[in-house]
Amino acid sequence: RFSEVSEIKNFVLAERASRDPALEKVLTASLKVDKETKMGIVGDVKQELRKIEQYKVNYTTQKGSVIE
Repeated sequence: RFSEVSEIKNFVLAERASRDPALEKVLTASLKVDKETKMGIVGDVKQELRKIEQYKVNYTTQKGSVIE
């Protein structure tokens, strides 16, 4: 099942609450983005993360050639 963009806030806040508060500044959200994913969805996710001040984000995509 895929999550909805509206679920991001509660998920991230719950994860933060389950961690040591001293680690909050180093927590990084990681997005594994499929090559078929529309950038609009990625933008929506980024907006939700910004709303809760989750600015550290790592993006993972499919390995490919810089020429393609």
